[in-house]
Amino acid sequence: KGEKIPHDEKIFSLFEPHIKWISKGKAGVICELGQKHLIVTDQYHFIVHHKLIGDTPDAAFTVEIAQKLKEQFGASLASLSFDKGFSSKEIIIALENIIPNAFIKQKGKPNKARQEIEHTQDFKKGTNSHHAVESNINQLEYHGLHKCRDKGEENFKKYVSLAVLSYNLHR
Repeated sequence: KGEKIPHDEKIFSLFEPHIKWISKGKAGVICELGQKHLIVTDQYHFIVHHKLIGDTPDAAFTVEIAQKLKEQFGASLASLSFDKGFSSKEIIIALENIIPNAFIKQKGKPNKARQEIEHTQDFKKGTNSHHAVESNINQLEYHGLHKCRDKGEENFKKYVSLAVLSYNLHR
């Protein structure tokens, strides 16, 4: 009837109402059904933190995650990298105060000063090490997250945690 239904009111599964439509905007991937999941890995590719984030934008967690990791690892936390989805000008400034070696590309077209920073060898090296996270996410699917056989949101959260445990044990 031409009626527009707001996206947050849509139900994509009658049996699992907590499931969301995830549109990543990547080539060849039209959409996925599931929940957005935040993953933090260390230099050895162990998952040290994970969280289901629902519809919340990635940028809402950047400073919180950086502070939590700083508390957890202290001086041994040498650097931290994020993808563009976690970025804003305010977040970049806040991260510099938390950890000096925070590598995060600015959304949109960077100004001259930011371009110089993003084209340094250290910055490129820091962001290149970040690309391994995509591989870690694919490994999670291999370790059980491609399909959740348990029903309900609480069981889904347990399933995610078990997949992370399985991944880390495999590593």
